[in-house]
Amino acid sequence: MVNPMGFLLTCLLLEWYTWIRIDRSERFLRRRYTMADNPKEPPKDDSRQDMPRAKRYRYVLKGDPIPLARCRVSRYTGHLRVFDPQKELKLVSQLTLKNQHGNRPLFKGPVHVDANFYFHIPKTHKKTRPGFYHVVRPDVDNLAKMLLDVGWHILFADDCVVSELFCRKLYDDEPRTEFIIYQLENNEKEKDWEF
Repeated sequence: MVNPMGFLLTCLLLEWYTWIRIDRSERFLRRRYTMADNPKEPPKDDSRQDMPRAKRYRYVLKGDPIPLARCRVSRYTGHLRVFDPQKELKLVSQLTLKNQHGNRPLFKGPVHVDANFYFHIPKTHKKTRPGFYHVVRPDVDNLAKMLLDVGWHILFADDCVVSELFCRKLYDDEPRTEFIIYQLENNEKEKDWEF
């Protein structure tokens, strides 16, 4: 028989401990990522020549790119509990993006996202050089889903505003995720396609 007061006290202590850890990680990130560490605007000779007048903003998440994992289900005292195993990872990435985004308004309307996921070159790959394509797991669609989930309510109000998405997985000496968001405009005159 489980003591109900002991069980309640254990639940409260676990919740308190989780909030302490989240608060510590938030304070750590605020100290570590100051406004001076923000990446600069991309150079004028950017590869997206077809969008000369579009607003664009560059963001960088340092560290290995992380794919989105499915939610987990566990049985605790006879009840099913559904939880997100990447809750803390998402929080750290959201704080980094919030610091880089600053006080700018959220993206509204159609946007285009160019994302490059850079993975560390394994020591066993003797012929692999920076810039080579990464052709093993994780899948690029799971990486993109994680990126859009992290940007939800930080960069855009909802990830459904992403109308175009271009992703690449590459090898590099410094693992990171770089992405540029372009604000698109709906122009009825330039529609030259039909279904």
